[in-house]
Amino acid sequence: MITPTGQPWKYQKKTQLGLTVRYAYSRQDSLRFLTYPNPLTKKPTEPKPYNWARSLETGAIESPQQVWMHPLRANQYVYTEIAPYPQVKLDSLVLGSVWHNKMVILMGWGAFNGKTSSQYRVVKRETKYYGTLVATDCWFIQAQSQHSQLGTSFLDFYFHPAYGFVEMNYRCFDGTRINFVLTQVTNPS
Repeated sequence: MITPTGQPWKYQKKTQLGLTVRYAYSRQDSLRFLTYPNPLTKKPTEPKPYNWARSLETGAIESPQQVWMHPLRANQYVYTEIAPYPQVKLDSLVLGSVWHNKMVILMGWGAFNGKTSSQYRVVKRETKYYGTLVATDCWFIQAQSQHSQLGTSFLDFYFHPAYGFVEMNYRCFDGTRINFVLTQVTNPS
């Protein structure tokens, strides 16, 4: 569950808004990933359990120029750190439009440390259905990111002007796939 905090994000107070991300996982999920190879370790044979997070605060940009957010990268979703970050250049929401982004991933990310160069391409507009929500005019964008050491990862996503990133489908350099799909929109009273 992603909830805007209504406050600036503590690490980028001047440029990013805060989001609280709550992760739902079961005890079975936790046990399953205790021995799952953590991709952040330098050596694949060196088991390092995940530090499971129930929630965290992260940042996003929502401006007249762009909508951008840090990926949902806690727990088993760490792979999203090296894939293209969810981003839309609002003046580029035209079929066939392309934009680029570069990121530096710092040493706190272990084996993911390095640089990524991403390219985004607007493919089409379509109506998507998420439960009872009919999201007309969703933009389908394909992005790929080249990591300086690990290879290419992909993000195919849908963006809706009112609901944001409603669907994100990742394919990572090692074959890992992660999908996030909107299930519910709530408006706090």
